[in-house]
Amino acid sequence: MNDTKARSLKEEAEWFRTLFEQSPIPQYLVDIKGIFIDGNAAATKLVGYTKEEIIGRKFTEIGLPSDDDAEIAGERLAINFQGENRSPSQYTLTCKNKTQVVVECWTRKTRINGKSLLLCTAINITAREELKRLTGLLPICGHCKKIRNDHQQWEQVEAYISSHSDARFSHGICPECAEKHYPGMDLYDDEDE
Repeated sequence: MNDTKARSLKEEAEWFRTLFEQSPIPQYLVDIKGIFIDGNAAATKLVGYTKEEIIGRKFTEIGLPSDDDAEIAGERLAINFQGENRSPSQYTLTCKNKTQVVVECWTRKTRINGKSLLLCTAINITAREELKRLTGLLPICGHCKKIRNDHQQWEQVEAYISSHSDARFSHGICPECAEKHYPGMDLYDDEDE
């Protein structure tokens, strides 16, 4: 191999390494046993571990994914190495600080230095999953409008929605309540003119 071609390959490897490391999307490489080979800065930031704490360890040793998803992750790993899975997997990861994030994980089988690996891209969908918690039936009092939570306690609708989404509230008085509860204040008279 001539010097120009060797230099070109080295530059190309550096270019791809920079793209991998600087990507804002968490990406990592695992081998067929589920051992982390590499991970970019976004991947380590997502879970709170340093690269040194992850590299060389099996994902189940550090709670990635959480215990509930570990068996499924192992099964998916085998399927992905066979090249049969093209759809994303969803996992709950337990971070170093014991918080949890939900990720959608896309994988692609690749070969690096003759070794079969999976390149995994993990998209943080925690916020999307939190919003899903508000779907379905919510038990709400027909009189005071409090909602019964998962602990069978009644709480104000504002508190419930704030704790289950990113929504925040500001309060006002609708025209009907202004007329009923504050009849002498003429809060909405100017709007009719």
